[in-house]
Amino acid sequence: LYWCARRGSWPTNDLLLHRPSSIRPRPRRIDPRPRGSLGLVGETSYEADGARQRRPLAAPEEQMRPFAVIREALTEAQLEALRGEADALAAEAPPSLENGCVCEPLKDQPEGDWRIDRAAYVAARKRPPAERVLFEVLPRIAEQHLGSSQVVLFNEHYVVKPPCTSVEFRWHADAELQIPGWSPETCPRYVSCWCALDDCDEANGCLVVKHAGEAVPVRCGAGDVVLLADDCVHSSGANASSSARRAYYAQYSSAPIVAGAGPLRLAIPCPPPAPVELPVQRAVLFPELVGRGP
Repeated sequence: LYWCARRGSWPTNDLLLHRPSSIRPRPRRIDPRPRGSLGLVGETSYEADGARQRRPLAAPEEQMRPFAVIREALTEAQLEALRGEADALAAEAPPSLENGCVCEPLKDQPEGDWRIDRAAYVAARKRPPAERVLFEVLPRIAEQHLGSSQVVLFNEHYVVKPPCTSVEFRWHADAELQIPGWSPETCPRYVSCWCALDDCDEANGCLVVKHAGEAVPVRCGAGDVVLLADDCVHSSGANASSSARRAYYAQYSSAPIVAGAGPLRLAIPCPPPAPVELPVQRAVLFPELVGRGP
């Protein structure tokens, strides 16, 4: 499912598996969480026992939660833009066991400084991205989860599970697959923003995370964003429904993750938008903001 530095490709058969529905594990659900909350943490999040301390960029007393759920983080317009690209990419290269159900937005042979430059990366994609989601909305969420003042884009792709299939994803942590020899002491921490483009539950293969030794299904609605720490152990079940289960996956790190002289995958800065300095004659240029009266 994830780009793998060890092999320079997308691992498939070692992570994906076919399993008859009769022997699929049935995870236990813990305390349903109310919809409608936009908070990063709190009652809608869990913290595993023995949570690790964050890297020095955060206060020593703070801890990085293994996962969190942001309810209704994406607007309907943003969802439609992401769904449109997911459907177009899936039509070009149908998701399957062979390609890991991953729909890659990059061109086959991208050129330029696409690994480090936003404009070059946008040009290297097959289609224009939902830029506000990729470079503004999700980075701000990632910053709060990582406790960082700024993040860089590390990776992005779509995951589309075909309907009525028995493809499942094994238990894994992202860092174990993506970064050989990963350690929170030697590598910048990063977080995966798993954006549900469809309502997700056990029927269509929702995410399942390990919490306190138990398998916890993460049921979410379209527009929710699930944050997965780099060392969060998770999996997902098969899609037994009659529709594809689509998700958008964007990952952000607190600092560039390098391999040799360059980025391991991407290292595109996502700085907060610069504050807008209003001109002196605001009443003339922005009448809708200050009114038309004297």
